[in-house]
Amino acid sequence: MAGAGRPAARSVLLAALLLGGLVGLLGLAAAAIDPWAYDPIASLGVTGGSLDADPHGCVARLFSEQDGGPHADPTEVTNVFFVKFDAAQPTLAGDEVCGLESAMRLFAEQLLARPNITVCLYVLTTADFAAPATVASLYQLYGLRPNVLYWSDYLARWRRAGTLPHLLDWYDRGAWRQGYVLHSLSHGLRVALLYNHGGAYFDLDLVHLGSPERLANYLSWQSPGGQLSPVALRFQRQHPFLEAVSRRFVEQFDGSQWGHNGPKRFTETYREFCEPASATAAAPAWCSELRILPPHAYQPVVYEHRAKLYKEAEGRSVRLGADTYGVHLWTDTKQHRLADTVVQTGSVLHRIAQQVCPVALLELGLGGLAPGSSADGGGSGDADAEQRVPKVLSA
Repeated sequence: MAGAGRPAARSVLLAALLLGGLVGLLGLAAAAIDPWAYDPIASLGVTGGSLDADPHGCVARLFSEQDGGPHADPTEVTNVFFVKFDAAQPTLAGDEVCGLESAMRLFAEQLLARPNITVCLYVLTTADFAAPATVASLYQLYGLRPNVLYWSDYLARWRRAGTLPHLLDWYDRGAWRQGYVLHSLSHGLRVALLYNHGGAYFDLDLVHLGSPERLANYLSWQSPGGQLSPVALRFQRQHPFLEAVSRRFVEQFDGSQWGHNGPKRFTETYREFCEPASATAAAPAWCSELRILPPHAYQPVVYEHRAKLYKEAEGRSVRLGADTYGVHLWTDTKQHRLADTVVQTGSVLHRIAQQVCPVALLELGLGGLAPGSSADGGGSGDADAEQRVPKVLSA
């Protein structure tokens, strides 16, 4: 998937973007705008969405014994999953384009070091999804093609595979149609994706700075002494912890409570199995395979202080260390996506975007990265969308 047929100029630019400093990044990216003579990929800027349109063999390897592709080490991430369900805006917001670009840049760097493996990016979404034009720019630069998985097609393949039947039954019974619909679906399906295929799942409003090395199964704490966070997950295929989470997810599902089916479910399942209350109970062997990263790995700024990411003065106290692998932007809240938030010049997000999503910053502008801003120029504008079932899921 990566490397074959790349134009030499793009390879040079990619290497510069990956290895250069901040000044070099901005200078090269700005200079490269005019010479980029790419053809926009029809509609999505990706595979076209059909599971039958698979030029790089990514979708074909799903639900096979080679889900991770050939030549991959167990600690290498070769499947990267995102989930995008939205009743109001079936596309990517500007901050999500930044998150996607930062992931593509991160894994393009991995491919430069390991050209014999194939990294596949997948966006599980609905049939009315249309990616912004900027995605075409990202594909042309980084050489990674996001594969759009239509939910109806993926569900049919999942049924044929027959894995996690209790989770399929949960979906068929429709309990997810009440309460925080999209929130609940996303939490259930990220578990299914990683159990079925192995790899990594990331929220789209997570901006990537790096990646933990040589870890096969990990997640992180959301806050000190708090709950586990499902915004960044990495697991091997059919890991027993995911199977346990999926069962507790179904048994204790409650769509009316924000976070109940995500952070709370991961946390309580982990503590049930890996921190048994009884001194005589032994934790299963697979607990020793899990690595729980500290909060600053992916959430160096807690939810209550998220304004520090967008405001220059407030952000001066934010410290990102070598073991901070990403920054969660907290753009999805219990009520709706954050609105009326301005990304200030010199803010944490602005400085990060200059380094890890320069194309999104150049094409969308700083205002285009504000929470709720559409990558095509509009706003999300619908505070109730989280509690509505997308039309394409209603049948």
